Amino acid sequence: MNAVAAPLELALAGELTIYSANDLRNLLVTALDQARDVRIDLGEVSDIDTAGLQLLLVARRELAQQGHRLLLQGHHSHLTDLLTLYQLLPDTPPHEP
Repeated sequence: MNAVAAPLELALAGELTIYSANDLRNLLVTALDQARDVRIDLGEVSDIDTAGLQLLLVARRELAQQGHRLLLQGHHSHLTDLLTLYQLLPDTPPHEP
């Protein structure tokens, strides 16, 4: 019998910017090594810049290549447009140019 591992839970706070990108990268590398879905709570995240966004996109791609998912939750409404534009939220339709 194969048990499905529960997602790795991460809770982030503050700004996901170039200034915190290395810390986030280290967390995500550890998560990728565990070969399971990753759920990130963004409830305490106040801002995301292109460095933070790039890390989330790379994590999603790497997890997908392993057959796993990146699940984002708890984000504030001011981040919804950005996360939707980059299809980081579930059920986000592909962006049409």
